[in-house]
Amino acid sequence: RSHAEPAFDPAYLPMVSLHIPAYNEPPDMLIKTIQSAERLDYPNYEVVVIDNNTADPDVWRPVAEYCRDRPRLKFVHVRELDGYKSGALNLALRQLIDPEAEIVGVIDADYLVDPRYLRESVGYFVDPKMAFVQSPQDYRDWQGSAYFTACYDAYRYFFATAMRSRDERNSIIFAGTMGLLRRPTLDAIGGWDEWCITEDAETSLRLLAAGYSGHYIPQAYGQGIMPLTFAALKKQRFRWCFGGMQILRRHWRELIPGPVTERNRLTTGQRLDYLFGGLQWMNDLVLLGFALVLASVSAVLLTGTSVPIRPLVGPTILLPAALLATGLIRALWALRRQTGITFRRAVLAFLSWLSLSLTVARACVQ
Repeated sequence: RSHAEPAFDPAYLPMVSLHIPAYNEPPDMLIKTIQSAERLDYPNYEVVVIDNNTADPDVWRPVAEYCRDRPRLKFVHVRELDGYKSGALNLALRQLIDPEAEIVGVIDADYLVDPRYLRESVGYFVDPKMAFVQSPQDYRDWQGSAYFTACYDAYRYFFATAMRSRDERNSIIFAGTMGLLRRPTLDAIGGWDEWCITEDAETSLRLLAAGYSGHYIPQAYGQGIMPLTFAALKKQRFRWCFGGMQILRRHWRELIPGPVTERNRLTTGQRLDYLFGGLQWMNDLVLLGFALVLASVSAVLLTGTSVPIRPLVGPTILLPAALLATGLIRALWALRRQTGITFRRAVLAFLSWLSLSLTVARACVQ
């Protein structure tokens, strides 16, 4: 490791404020998430539910009724709120949070939380330089379906491989759910940025650039629901890629290796992890470009017309195949080594990634 294993003190139990942002969520599902948060084995915490921009009262009122007069719970419905999820989180951070809260947590509206979560995570904040702690995103109800299993294994890759590696260089991302942040530090950097569609990862980059630390706990403490349709899966992946491109466009100068300054305390390893984390989205755009060139040249040649440019030959024409082959080998090896899944499941997970290539390429362009 390039930085020391963080200290953990089980006796360190500061006030925690857990924030659950919701937009048009099924009330039964959201109430189950709130109930799981109420069962946490921790002495000093609150749960703040922020429903933003849900127009139908039949959707948000059952949740409001459930939260009324219950200890630890706060509920607010805001009819018109800018900033989407980050706007809701900023509202909670600035107006709804208990003044005594030292730690802020974010839980997605579909997650069921393990009662041990806070007990086994908060103790890392005994280190005053610890700004955020992240546990894996995890999912439930995927067993028995080849499609959902492939999606589940594809999701696991980032947390089972990339996050473990990045933790060694103190360069993990905050993943938007099942993560905790130090409130004064989050306040000091201005809270959540509302211009970025992936405000979670962008926030962790600003925290690290300010000289603080993050830590990844390779233990899942909550399970959510995967996108139930392929259309929903594409929408989620588009948002992740679009946000990654936003971060790259805004912060690329800070990610070029260079001297550590007062305004940018990122180490070379941190910069490269975030830089390549953004650039990797462009793999699919490169493959799409090669595919279009090859298809266009083939179509022209089939018509018997001469091509005004030199056709791709030799190593150049093999590049797309080489990218696919190396990606497949890397994915199969890493998935099987880190998760222990079968060869067939690893192949299906890779095919799940390939099925989203056009969506990712479109997000890069936009």
